[in-house]
Amino acid sequence: MWSSVILLTVSALLTSAQNDFDAIQGCKQYTISRPSYNSPNPYYALDQFQDLQQVEVAGLKIRSIKIAVIGSNDVLSGWGNTRNAVRQYVRSSPSRYTRAVILANQLSGGILSPYKPFVFTLSIVNDHLVALSKNGESLPFLQYTDVGVTPKYIGFSNWNAPVSVFYDCPPPAPTTTTTAVPDTTTSVAPRVAI
Repeated sequence: MWSSVILLTVSALLTSAQNDFDAIQGCKQYTISRPSYNSPNPYYALDQFQDLQQVEVAGLKIRSIKIAVIGSNDVLSGWGNTRNAVRQYVRSSPSRYTRAVILANQLSGGILSPYKPFVFTLSIVNDHLVALSKNGESLPFLQYTDVGVTPKYIGFSNWNAPVSVFYDCPPPAPTTTTTAVPDTTTSVAPRVAI
């Protein structure tokens, strides 16, 4: 009897473990191995994403994409993995930009890791409110409004650390709930304390 209990416990532990990299299966990947903030970087049209989620709720048009980042800092969580900053500016060339406006600047809490993906959802509400929410959480960790630009493209760059960005990721598979059916083929006498 003890061996079956130990076996069941070990089996439950093994089946409940999840690989952090499962979350990026099916994503496209863009790796930046050198500093690229002042270099030409590709831009991707949001309407070309295969896994762009679009819903309309109570008059709000919401577009969402799942993204993941592996790296020690940059893309998100710059300044040594300590701050998130969002800026709006006009670029006339890869290294020349003007009219920089800071839209968000806050502590990040060291969210990035070079060893496992940080997965989040980027949601754009009515083309102006942008919210980033950690995978599995509903409240955003970063949110800002930009009424000056209608987001049609997304691009990725870094400052000084190599990063891999996973984008156009499929949404998480729906979770299924299983119900245990009691085994009625054997019976165990209850213990009675006297």
